[in-house]
Amino acid sequence: MRWLISLVLVLMSAPPVSAQKAAAQSLKDAIGLYQAGDIPGSRRALEQTIDLAIQQQDRQVEAEARFIVGTALIQIAQYEPANVQLRAALALFEQLGNQSRQAEIYSALGGNAFSATNFPQARSDFEKAMRLYEALGNWSAVA
Repeated sequence: MRWLISLVLVLMSAPPVSAQKAAAQSLKDAIGLYQAGDIPGSRRALEQTIDLAIQQQDRQVEAEARFIVGTALIQIAQYEPANVQLRAALALFEQLGNQSRQAEIYSALGGNAFSATNFPQARSDFEKAMRLYEALGNWSAVA
């Protein structure tokens, strides 16, 4: 009887395979809206994607969605909300071991800090990005 209860609890806590596809599909749909120029629609879709990815414990999709939202917010000079999204994405990409995305985020954070005239933070973020790009052998990004 205990094994049955344990099995039921495990099955209840695990998201179904089709749900995993839902977060990825939601991200794909949000990107499609962004590429079509529907900025408000894509932002809503990305926020829904983040919520869905959190529910499904899909860190990869959550990280990508937060990265996209953060970079889009920089483009409209929403620096603080951009920082929130980018730092959340950074933590996820660190957990996932994705150094390339980490470097991109540090670059974005550095540009964001520079735009906000926080030059010491900008320098720190750009140096972190440069170290990661060097480790990856991405010399064009270092330059």
